[in-house]
Amino acid sequence: GPWEPTEHKLEKREGDVWQVITKPEDLNYRKPLAYRIDGRESTLGSDGFAWPHCEVKLFVVKWGDRIINIPRKHLRDYYDLLLYKVEETKKNDDIGGCWTKAEFDPKSGELVIVANGGGGAGWYRATWRISPDGTIKDSAKPLGD
Repeated sequence: GPWEPTEHKLEKREGDVWQVITKPEDLNYRKPLAYRIDGRESTLGSDGFAWPHCEVKLFVVKWGDRIINIPRKHLRDYYDLLLYKVEETKKNDDIGGCWTKAEFDPKSGELVIVANGGGGAGWYRATWRISPDGTIKDSAKPLGD
């Protein structure tokens, strides 16, 4: 859903001090400033010069007969995910490479979910690995350059 700034703690660095701000300020790419969302400077997908547009509010995986709710701690910082199926990207050149897919890894027995996200030059790939016992690991890496 849409990124709701009122659901997050926003801060702006003034010198060496972090100041809480009540709403997102207009950002100017010519004057990069340091901002934090929920105490974290590293937010993926925004290029460092824009506030997020959307965020994952609920992530539920159906794996066989199991329903797995992915906890919020495995979703934070992954803004502006592009949740298209691989087949959709083949039909639409405007979204090429912006896919989300899930595959079973027979070696580890894990369900591996991969999604691309971002905007501008701030592209990244997020990966969630769900083990048969329900353990979840998430990671992300920048793309490009």
